[in-house]
Amino acid sequence: MRKYKETEQEAIERRKQMYGCNGKCCDRVIDPKTGEGQYFICGGIDTCDETRVGEFIGTVGAALFIVLVPIIFIAGIIVLICIG
Repeated sequence: MRKYKETEQEAIERRKQMYGCNGKCCDRVIDPKTGEGQYFICGGIDTCDETRVGEFIGTVGAALFIVLVPIIFIAGIIVLICIG
């Protein structure tokens, strides 16, 4: 746990140095010709407060998927064998 809570500007500067991006966690770049925007994510997403919770939820969901799919598949095969 960090003792010193860095300001957003300090966090941006730290991410600029560490990952070589503009320092913003998530940013939208708008193409001047088409007017369409495209989102990009700077490296070091685990250090960004904006995305940390979503990344954790995604990781837990992926782990549950990897664990539960084989169990459900085997249970389905057993049910098909018992019914058939």
